Amino acid sequence: MYDEFDYAAGSWHKPFRVVLKAEVMALGDNPRFVVTSMNLPDPQTVYADLYCARGQAEHFIKQVKCDLAADRTSCTTGLPTACA
Repeated sequence: MYDEFDYAAGSWHKPFRVVLKAEVMALGDNPRFVVTSMNLPDPQTVYADLYCARGQAEHFIKQVKCDLAADRTSCTTGLPTACA
């Protein structure tokens, strides 16, 4: 089940959209929350297509670092990896 709501932590200057993915698993509930400033798309697309894709990209970066012992790159800023 996917849903969304607005939330503002005490230190935030404005409310943000929170996307919720709720599952009931054999071992218990498994709620997942993603805070975003995007108004669109729908909650399922935000979670499944955008957030999970970002996680997959980070997993690939971890594989390169661990499997190839590539602990650093020649880039001196974070800009080249910002899309990952």
